[in-house]
Amino acid sequence: MYKKLTFMILIGILVVTLTIFTGCEEEDMPDAVPEEEEENGEGEEVTPIEKQGDFPDGRYRGAFVDRGQRIGEDMGIVQVVVDFYLEDNEVYDIGYRTLAWSHDNYLHPDDPENEWPKEDLEALAEQHEELLEYLDGEDISVLEDLHNPGDIAEDKEGTGEVLDTWTAATLRSNKVLHAVRDALNNGVYVPDE
Repeated sequence: MYKKLTFMILIGILVVTLTIFTGCEEEDMPDAVPEEEEENGEGEEVTPIEKQGDFPDGRYRGAFVDRGQRIGEDMGIVQVVVDFYLEDNEVYDIGYRTLAWSHDNYLHPDDPENEWPKEDLEALAEQHEELLEYLDGEDISVLEDLHNPGDIAEDKEGTGEVLDTWTAATLRSNKVLHAVRDALNNGVYVPDE
C-alpha cells in the first residue's frame, strides 16, 4: 500500500511538472539560451578579453601550460607564467615567473638540468623579454600585437623573421599572449603577504 501511494504521488508530480514546462514559451523557461548564442554568434567575431572593457587595477597572474608529445617520446611541459600590474588598463611591472619549454628553463640558462646550450637559452629569453617590454606602459588592448612577434622582437639573424636559434621555429609569442589573457580571465591576483 505504501509503495503504491508513493508511486502515485511521484507520477502526479511528474505530470504537473511536464504540464507546466510544456506550456511555457522557450524564453520563459529557466536557463533557455537563444539559438544564435548556442551557435557562437553564427559567424560573428568574438571580441578578445583585452578589448572587452576596463579591468580593475591590481596585480594579475596567468599561465599557458601544455603537454607536448611526439610519437614515442615525451616532450615535457611547455610553460609560460606572467605577472603584471594593471592600472587604468595600462600594463606595468610585467615579468615572467616561468618561461620554459620541454626540459629547458629560459630564465635559468645555467641550470645543469637544461638540455640546450646556455647561449641559445639566453637568446630566447632576451627575445621573450622584448615581448614584455613592448607591453610595459601600454594599454592592454595592444596585446593582440603579439600575434606578430617579428614586429616586436629584434631580428638577430637578419632573416626578416624572429627565430629560435637552433630550431628555426617562430618565437612562441602566442603562448605569452594566452598567459596574459589567462591572467585577465582570472581577475586580480592577491598574493599572500
